[in-house]
Amino acid sequence: MKTVLTWAAGLTGAALVAGTAAAQNLNLQWGNPQQNQPSYNEGNGAFNGPFCDAKHLIDQQLVSHHGYQLGQIRDIVFNRQNGEILAAIDIDNGRTALVPFQTLNVGGTWNNMQVTLNVSREELENGPTVPRDRWLEALNHHPRLAERVYSHYNVPSPNGMGGSY
Repeated sequence: MKTVLTWAAGLTGAALVAGTAAAQNLNLQWGNPQQNQPSYNEGNGAFNGPFCDAKHLIDQQLVSHHGYQLGQIRDIVFNRQNGEILAAIDIDNGRTALVPFQTLNVGGTWNNMQVTLNVSREELENGPTVPRDRWLEALNHHPRLAERVYSHYNVPSPNGMGGSY
């Protein structure tokens, strides 16, 4: 019995050493902040990967692909039941336009982010809008509103994704 326990302890120790080595290799391969390998270049603000957090998009100006001002990103909202993600864009006259997140093109640098939408101002204004700062209320009380947003921009809705609460 003592031999079996010693053997099991030896295997467990070997597995821990191998797992730690693999984790260290993974950190080295993908960059390790503790080794001064940031995920983006803070010095010049350049993107160094596909991921960005929502706080860098909030308050950014949204422009058309022709460079015309369309509005300002107020928030990024998501449906925790099915994976729909929408951007709430302040346009004019106290209105907020909702657009599928997939329609936004995000480029530039952390210090000079450029967000474009491949639609005209008229198409944005004629799409589904809600009173300013009321997008969550509108989306939660009118379940078909998100469907109208996806349909207006001719983008398939990710219905069926995500979990439930």
